[in-house]
Amino acid sequence: MIQVQEDNLQVIREYASLLQTMDEAVHYIVDSFQDPEKMQGDRILGDIFSAFQQLLNSHIILENVLAEDANVQQAISRFDNVLEQSLQFNGKLQDEGFKQMFIRESFAPSFLKWSEEIQGLLKPYIAH
Repeated sequence: MIQVQEDNLQVIREYASLLQTMDEAVHYIVDSFQDPEKMQGDRILGDIFSAFQQLLNSHIILENVLAEDANVQQAISRFDNVLEQSLQFNGKLQDEGFKQMFIRESFAPSFLKWSEEIQGLLKPYIAH
């Protein structure tokens, strides 16, 4: 494992925390399709897509800080697949049927799998 300076460890911790929050938000959106009490799904989906920019900004830092960790580098590059997939949703927010199917069957599984992978790779850096 690469030795990481404390200020960079803080970036990794904040990144992991953002991913955990995004994971919870994705689960909330999926659950909201079955639970009429959860009415904030569209707003939260917008928040998730806005948070993508924060992830991309963090990727630049992580790519430099963890340049020697090939597994992290590969996981960061796989985020492009999540981004590409999210572009399929562009302009279709009003199509409720497409939105539910797309999020449940495509976007949520893809994002959550990627998030779990990268969080697992970062855990050794922040779990000491």
